[in-house]
Formats: sequence, structure tokens, C-alpha cells
Amino acid sequence: MQAQNREGGSRRAAPATRQVSPRARHRATLAAEALLDGEAEALTRKAVELALAGDGIALRAVTKTAAREERVDAMFPDLGLAGFGR
Repeated sequence: MQAQNREGGSRRAAPATRQVSPRARHRATLAAEALLDGEAEALTRKAVELALAGDGIALRAVTKTAAREERVDAMFPDLGLAGFGR
């Protein structure tokens, strides 16, 4: 049981919050991005081929990506993002 202070709360110190930039990325993420740079189209084509051949995991990945892009296109039609990244 933890000791209580006068107000009835715990005497344990609150954990320190860590301020991290929202753009900060892990070294592994940066390395993966460097390896895949310029290969997005070929990887997408291969994923679609695998999905059409019956690979369930590839099918799930392709349909999630397509659904996400459709939602963005529907949410922001004025931005002209239709087909962006395809």
C-alpha cells in the first residue's frame, strides 16, 4: 500500500514527461526509408500482383491502402489529391 499525503493522494512523484519533436523518427525508420527510397512504385506493383494471385496478407495491405486513399479523396475533394501517390 502506498503512503498517502494530506489530500489523500499518493506521495509518489509524477513521471517526467519527455518532450519529443513530432517529426523525430527512430534510426531504424530512417534506414528503412533510405533503403526503400524510389522503390515505392515497384513494391506497390508487386503487392497488387500478390494480392491478385490470392495472397491474403498482400490483399489486406492493398485494400487498406486503397480505402485510406479513397477516404482522403472524399474528405478533401478541393485539394486535388485524387490519384496522389498512385
